[in-house]
Amino acid sequence: MEGDLHLLDTIDELENLGSPQHTGVQDSVSNEETQENVHARKPRKRTSAVWDHFAEVEVGGVTKNQCQWCKTKFTKSKSSSTTTLSRHLQSCFKYIGAKKKAKVVVS
Repeated sequence: MEGDLHLLDTIDELENLGSPQHTGVQDSVSNEETQENVHARKPRKRTSAVWDHFAEVEVGGVTKNQCQWCKTKFTKSKSSSTTTLSRHLQSCFKYIGAKKKAKVVVS
């Protein structure tokens, strides 16, 4: 009977050998996560002049770009491309009107 208890203890020890407590896996995972946060890249600075005329807004849990002149919302592209936004400014009447007024005052 005592041999059976010893055998059960040995089996429990063998089963626990693969656990994170005995392998140190848990520690290395948390260390890797910490190192990833330390070495995370900063987001790139937006260099296009288009961003002066658009703001990011949250609509229904989705981030969109909104024209500050006519309040039109555009779906944010994955690559943060500015082509669509630039084309919109070329046809945005409120932006064009404000631009013309600025030229008249300067001239």
